[in-house]
Amino acid sequence: MMMRRRTTARDTRSDESLVEPQAFPNCPLPDSLVHNRTVFLSHPSDLAFDVDKKTQSFQEYRQKTGPDKFDAFAAKYSWMDAGKYVSHAAPAAMFLQYATDEPFLNGDLAKQYFELVSKPKKLKIYEAPHALNAEATRDRITFLAEQLSFKPPDAKTVAAIPALVQPPWPKPPQ
Repeated sequence: MMMRRRTTARDTRSDESLVEPQAFPNCPLPDSLVHNRTVFLSHPSDLAFDVDKKTQSFQEYRQKTGPDKFDAFAAKYSWMDAGKYVSHAAPAAMFLQYATDEPFLNGDLAKQYFELVSKPKKLKIYEAPHALNAEATRDRITFLAEQLSFKPPDAKTVAAIPALVQPPWPKPPQ
C-alpha cells in the first residue's frame, strides 16, 4: 500500500513523493504519525504496562479479574503496549499532556511515562480534569503549529473551540 507523505520543515522531500507504509522500520509507531515526523499524545492514561503494573490500582484490578485470566490477556495483547514503542519515536517530537484531577493517574506516574519517551519530548501537567482545559488546547495547537510549520489560528478562533466532555467516572470518597 502506498500513501501520500506530508512534508514538514525538517523534511525536504517533495510533497508528491510516496513512501511505503513501513518506511521507518525501527520506529513501530503508526505510519500516519511517523510520516508527519510529529507525534502528539494527549494525556495517554496507560502509556506503559511496565509502569502501570507497579500501581496499587493495577494490582487490585488484576486480583479482581483473576491473575491467570488477566495475565493471559496481557500476554495476548502485549503488542498494544505503547511503552514498547515510545522510546523509539525519534525524530518525532512527543508532547505528553496530563491532568491533575485523574482517578487513575498522578504526577509521579506521568513523570515515569515521560522518562520512557524518546527525545525530543515535552511534558505538561495541568490543574484540570481528565479531558483537560482551554490552556491545554492552546498548548496543543502551539505545539502542532511549531512541529508542522503552520501559522496557528488566532486566539479568538482557539478560544471558540468547545471543551471536551469529561468522562462520567465517580470520584473516590473524600
